[in-house]
Amino acid sequence: MKRDRFLDALAGASDRKIILYVTGGAQDSAFTAGMLAAIAAEGWTDKFHRYIGQSSGSFSLMFFLAGETREGASGYWRALTKAFNGKQLVNPWRLFNPFRSILDLHYLVDEMFDIDPRIPWERVLTHPANRDGRFLVQVLDSRTGKNLLLSRFTTPRALRAAIKASSWIPLTAGFRPFCLGQDLLAEMLVTDLQGNEVRLQELRTYDGGLADSYFGDIYRVRPEDLHLILTTVPGDGRTRLTNSFGPRLLKLERFLSYMLFWWWWHALRAYHASMLNGGQRRDYDELERETLDEHTNVMGVFPAENVNVGRYQLSEASMRKAVLAGFDSLYAAFGRIPVEVSWLNDERKA
Repeated sequence: MKRDRFLDALAGASDRKIILYVTGGAQDSAFTAGMLAAIAAEGWTDKFHRYIGQSSGSFSLMFFLAGETREGASGYWRALTKAFNGKQLVNPWRLFNPFRSILDLHYLVDEMFDIDPRIPWERVLTHPANRDGRFLVQVLDSRTGKNLLLSRFTTPRALRAAIKASSWIPLTAGFRPFCLGQDLLAEMLVTDLQGNEVRLQELRTYDGGLADSYFGDIYRVRPEDLHLILTTVPGDGRTRLTNSFGPRLLKLERFLSYMLFWWWWHALRAYHASMLNGGQRRDYDELERETLDEHTNVMGVFPAENVNVGRYQLSEASMRKAVLAGFDSLYAAFGRIPVEVSWLNDERKA
C-alpha cells in the first residue's frame, strides 16, 4: 500500500525523501496544527527532507520546527480566538478606513506571535532545515502571478516578513501587495519551484493560496519524492472555493477583483484562474485523485469525512475540537492508533 512507502521512510527503513507541505486556511489551520502535533507525537519531526508552508501553514511549521507543537496548536483556541473576538486582528469596520486593513497581519505577527503564543524565532533560525534551505515559505509574486519560495532566513525580522508575505490577502490585509525590500531580501533566499535562485531588487507578494494549482505545482516538480500534504478542505467544502460570493454574484466579484488588482495584471490573472474559475477546487480534486491512486507518491491528509470545517466557530471549544480532529485525521490516514499525549488527553476531557 502507498501508506507503507511513507511509513517505511518515516521509520528509516527506506531512503526515500519525504516532502512535508502544510497549506493555509486561517482559523481552519487548527486542523493542520493538530496533524503536526500527531507527527511530533510519533517522533517524525526530523524525518522530512523539505518543509514547505503557505500562509497560516508557514507559522504552524515554525512552531513545529521549534518543537512547540503544543504552543502552536493551543494558540488557536487561546490567543487567536481572543484576537478575533476582541477585534484586534480582524475588524470589518476598517474597510471604510483607507489607512487600515481589515486583517491586521502586523498585529498578528509582530505582537501576538511575539508574546502569546510566541514563536521561538531563534530556534527556527538555528534549525538544520532552515540553515540548509529545506524550510520554505511559499508566496505569490504579484508581478508574474507565479509561485516563489523563501528560505535560508537569517534574522527573526526575515521570518516575520515571510509569514506576512505568504498571508497577504488582497483588500483584507491591504490594497497593495506586501513589499519585501532589498534589505529584507538580503536576509533570505528567493527561489523558483525548481530551486533556482531568483535575484530581485524588490519582491511584492500576495497570499500563495491565490495561485492556480498553488501546491500542485510544487509537488509535481519532484515526482520521484514522497509528498505528504496536510490540508484543511474536505470534499464538501470545495464548492466555496469556486466563487466565494456565490454564482449569481460572479460578475460583482470579477469587478471587485479588477479594482484590487488593476496595477498587477499577472496577479489578477492568477486570482481569476484560482478563485474565480475553480482553480483551487481543481487542485484539491486532483490531490484527492492522486492520494487515492496507489501508483503516485502523493498522500494528502484531509479532515475526516465526519468533520465539517464550516461548523467550527471562532470559540475556544470549537478550535479545540478542530485541533483534535486534525490529530486523529493524521492517524486515520496512516491507519495507526493515536498515541497518548497528555496535554491532548486533557483537552479531550475539557
